[in-house]
Amino acid sequence: MRKMRTILAAGLAVLALSAAAALPAVAMADTADSTGTVVATTTPPPSVPATFPMIAHPSKKAIVEYRVKARVRLAAFNHDASVLRRRINRLGFIATLVHKAGGDVTHVREELKSARDYLAVSQQQAKIAAAELRLVPYFVNRKAALARANAEFKTARGSLRSARSWKQAAASDLWKLVKQYAQQSKVSAKDFA
Repeated sequence: MRKMRTILAAGLAVLALSAAAALPAVAMADTADSTGTVVATTTPPPSVPATFPMIAHPSKKAIVEYRVKARVRLAAFNHDASVLRRRINRLGFIATLVHKAGGDVTHVREELKSARDYLAVSQQQAKIAAAELRLVPYFVNRKAALARANAEFKTARGSLRSARSWKQAAASDLWKLVKQYAQQSKVSAKDFA
């Protein structure tokens, strides 16, 4: 029963977030100025610079088009990130085996931690880029908004490349340790793979 409540709460949270994303990105708020007069203000979402003029009601076709683009690009990015995460975890498991066998893997673990950190950063950047891509139809200058979203995706890909390079460095160092241990103890290096 408790698990069902947790799942239901998570589902409601996702539903609320998706409903918020479905509404126009222009937030209307009534605020009072210093004299107490109520003033209607239009503010863009926090991730959107105030310099981009926004339109209130874009076409449904444009909204759906950019949502699909964002979902597809985010899914492709998440696939690449999950493959990298599995490889990092596998290297962590092998590092644990080498450590249990008496090897010093502190340097390898630091590299794997850096890889995990860059991976987490890249996933956050990809989520921000997808959110910006979903907001493109709400801007008057869609070309500039699309270029901004593409630049965010490019930044996320750069962070993913950094994570991949840290993973490669850890794999190289770990392989050297495995070879060294195998030579010392007359054990095949294939036993660790």
